[in-house]
Amino acid sequence: MMVDDVLAAWLCLDEQDDAEALEDWLVRAFRHAGLTVPDDPPGAGERNARHRLWSLMEAVEARRVPCVLALDELERLSDRHAVAIVNLLLERGPGNLKLAIACRDLPDGLRVENALFLGEAELLTVDQLRFTKAEADAFLGGQVADGGSPGTGEELQGWPIALDARRREAEGSGNPLAGRGLARKWLDARLWRSMTDADRELVLDAALLDPIESGLLDEVVDARGSWQRLLTLPAVDGLLRAVPESSPSVRRMHPLLRECCIERHCRLSPERFCEIHRRIARALARRGAVVAAMRHASEGNDPDLAATILEDAGGVRLAIREGHSRLEAAARYLTPAVLDRYPRLALAHCLILTMTGRQEEAARVYARIDGLSGDGARVDDVAQQELLVDDLFVRGVGLMLRTPTWSAREIKALRAQLTDVAQRVEIDPVMRAMFEYGLCILYAMRAEFDDALECADRARGALGTRWSYLPMILDYQVGAIAMVRGQVQDAAEWYGRAEHSLEADDRSDLGPLKAGQCLFRELELERQGVTVPGETPVVPSPFESGFSPFQVYAAASATLVEMTLRTQGPDAALEALRRMQDRTRRADLPAISRYLSILQASTLAGAGRIEECERVWRLASLPRDDAACLDLEGQTWREMEAVAEARLKLLRARRDFEAARTFYGAVTERVAERGLRRPQMRCLALAMAIEVAAGDRHAAAAHLDEYMRLCASTEYTLGLVREREVALGLLDAYLEGDADPALVRLATEVRSKLQDPDLRPAGVRLTARQQFILRRLHRQRDEDIAAALGITHAGVRYHVRKIFRALNARGRMDAVHRARRLGLLPD
Repeated sequence: MMVDDVLAAWLCLDEQDDAEALEDWLVRAFRHAGLTVPDDPPGAGERNARHRLWSLMEAVEARRVPCVLALDELERLSDRHAVAIVNLLLERGPGNLKLAIACRDLPDGLRVENALFLGEAELLTVDQLRFTKAEADAFLGGQVADGGSPGTGEELQGWPIALDARRREAEGSGNPLAGRGLARKWLDARLWRSMTDADRELVLDAALLDPIESGLLDEVVDARGSWQRLLTLPAVDGLLRAVPESSPSVRRMHPLLRECCIERHCRLSPERFCEIHRRIARALARRGAVVAAMRHASEGNDPDLAATILEDAGGVRLAIREGHSRLEAAARYLTPAVLDRYPRLALAHCLILTMTGRQEEAARVYARIDGLSGDGARVDDVAQQELLVDDLFVRGVGLMLRTPTWSAREIKALRAQLTDVAQRVEIDPVMRAMFEYGLCILYAMRAEFDDALECADRARGALGTRWSYLPMILDYQVGAIAMVRGQVQDAAEWYGRAEHSLEADDRSDLGPLKAGQCLFRELELERQGVTVPGETPVVPSPFESGFSPFQVYAAASATLVEMTLRTQGPDAALEALRRMQDRTRRADLPAISRYLSILQASTLAGAGRIEECERVWRLASLPRDDAACLDLEGQTWREMEAVAEARLKLLRARRDFEAARTFYGAVTERVAERGLRRPQMRCLALAMAIEVAAGDRHAAAAHLDEYMRLCASTEYTLGLVREREVALGLLDAYLEGDADPALVRLATEVRSKLQDPDLRPAGVRLTARQQFILRRLHRQRDEDIAAALGITHAGVRYHVRKIFRALNARGRMDAVHRARRLGLLPD
């Protein structure tokens, strides 16, 4: 179009686009295409926005050459005022403006009927564009739908267009989306009439499979050779498409044909319809496709079959193998009556309720479950054994959500209980590994890292080569241990290994991946003093982060507070904390709520708001003496770190320097005892600032020298970034004095970083998969990218959103332009 002097503007839409945003992006799109649009006049509000739209239309009309506006993914536009803008462009736009709209469905309120009726618009679907004349002629048998005259290339243009054209002729309507009833009539009149009863039954049965696999079809219809029979039926020639990146023995039926077949099958032979669904369910269950199998069992009106499939798949253990989201998807097909009859599935329901924040409802369901005996007798019944093990797992998850810190006595008791259960029942390797992982978390939270790593090794040993996403979340846990110990390279490698494994496997849910990204962002903040450019740290729900919710939420919330404090000040950081507090209190998560209170007190102390800090301290019942602040029996190392920082800040604000020095001495002993390098460096930077405030620059310089020696091995600079003004003054003297030559270069680099007022980060970090998607954003659809990668459409959309956040982009082309400016894509 550009060669033909046609001005073309392109805009990709999403659910967040309201009327004001759409008007703004329309102007930007046309300006990017080369159109001069006047700037907005002074003022703001709806009237100004409306003026902007009319100015755009006048600018297009004044161009006096053909102009095209391409609106991509219009179905995502949900705001009715934004839809009204598109209607305005359709109905009252300049005569030289043509609209090209790509969508999977028309948004509610979009008025295209009149333009279609008058012949001023044409609507094509993806499938219509995909069909050739030869495929359409083969399907229609050389006849158009109702007229009986030979079809022509101009008229057919693919089978759906011919149907729409015939419908418009017959009904005089301009709405091609109303043609499904006519399609069914055509199928009744033409397609089914050309088949034998056996062929018709085969097509109807095959329509219940999506996709249709050769071996699965033969198994379901209980007849060898069914696949070849289906492929050679002339009536469906061209309507069974190959599935990209799949075996040649996999096909997908045209969606419209499949919809009509399912409706006909259910209407004319309901008993066989249900029976075939049940056969599909059993066959898929044997192949390990649990969720799909349960869906077919449900569609076959057999809730007990759905329950049996999930129970045979392990119930709650499906969450261990494939993630909580997969268990949640499967449980949607369980009815209340089934839950009453299957105790193990009721436990699975409890786990889902717990992991989605419905603790009280989970407790009520748990109280009604039969067979949960607490005695120590030998359990001989296999079903009762499985129930006992599942119960132990579900209770453990619930306790860890509420209280991530267990005392040494409690952990010892849990270990004894596990040993006792293992002597009485057979625990499968995956569940045994899960219990070891739980112990790994508990030890890690107490900063008993050697014990935690031993548990991680035992968990891996129990799994062997069995597939589970547990090794991946184990990698994240081991990486987090390396992070707090200051082993930066090890932490990055563990995180990267886990992320790569999770991204490469479609069976995993996204919760652990989101959790891992929070942990990696935390590591980058500690090293660089900032997160990735243009990114607002995201705090995931505690219930979607896998099996270590406290750790992930603490990391994410602290990162958000840190960056908000840096960019917007203490009031904005306190408001963010208030919102998070409201959510966690409603969800009944006391441990996370306590951690947020510590961050609140720390923020207030850092801002010098002593009375407010002391009030929060009292209300949250935070520890008052040095020993309690550093206790690791009743709080996690993250809580201890945050309390220590808050106490040092409060003592500095009170100018109680002697108390601060005493407390810092206790901190030094505690972190050295447990190998807590990150808390050590954070508190060391605070001690340095306290000595400057106390007027003892010699002691402050000694602290800086110690910090630089630790920084040489950890690369952690956040402590100095927080105390930038103090650190810069000390670094100047440090470099002018008798500094260790091995540290001079590092100190120079740190000073250069601190002198940058914006603290610019190192750059955008995209995974290999995200880079692959980014290179194709401007020229391929999500479906094509998904096919090339062998992942789902939803998986591509997830990564696209990640790319948008990393680049701070509003749409596909904006992401492409920003990537080019950053050198991530060639010009």
